[in-house]
Amino acid sequence: MRIKNYRSLFACFFVLSFSCTSAHAVIINFDELDPASLPNEMVTNEYESLGVVFPFNAYLVSSSTQSAPNYLIGPGIRFNFINTLPTYVSFFTGSSTEHKVFISASGPNNYLANVVTEGQLNGLGSDENTPYIPNQFVVFQSEFGIASIELSGQSDGYIDDLTFYYPGDEIEVAEPSGIALLILGLASIFRRRLKAH
Repeated sequence: MRIKNYRSLFACFFVLSFSCTSAHAVIINFDELDPASLPNEMVTNEYESLGVVFPFNAYLVSSSTQSAPNYLIGPGIRFNFINTLPTYVSFFTGSSTEHKVFISASGPNNYLANVVTEGQLNGLGSDENTPYIPNQFVVFQSEFGIASIELSGQSDGYIDDLTFYYPGDEIEVAEPSGIALLILGLASIFRRRLKAH
C-alpha cells in the first residue's frame, strides 16, 4: 500500500512541475508563407491578425538563417504593431553582405532604443568594423509598449523568428524548483505521519 502512495505522490510531483510554464508569446518564423504566392514576394499584412504589419521592403526569402525555410530581408525593413502594443520584442538579425544593421525601436512616452549589430561599415576606419556574427539576437523591452521597429544600414538586413509579448503576458509563474521543494516538504510530512501510525 505504501508503494502505491509513493507512486501517486511521485506522479503528482511530475504533473505539477511540468505544468509550470511561462506565459505564451506570439512567434512568427515566416515558414508558413510561400514566396511565390505573395505579390513581388513581399510580406505586408499577412500577420495583421497577430498584431503586426510590414508596410514596405520586407521580402520573403526561401532559405533560412535561423529556422528553416523562410526569413524576411530588405534594404530597410520596418514593421509596425497595431492595436495593443507589445512590451517585449525579440528576433534574430544580420546582413547577407555581413554589414552592420542599425535597428531602431520606438513607442509611446518617447520610447526610443537603438541597437547596432556586429559587422562591416564601409567608409570608416577599422575601429568601426567588427567581425560579423550571423543571427544576432536582438531584444527590445518597454513597459509602455513598442509601436514600430526599423532596420537600416549600408546594405540589407534580415529578421527571423520574430517574438513578442503583449502587456500582461509576462506574468510571473512559480518556479518548478519552488514547487518541487513544496511537494518534497509535503511528502516528508506525509511520510512521518504514515510512520507514526
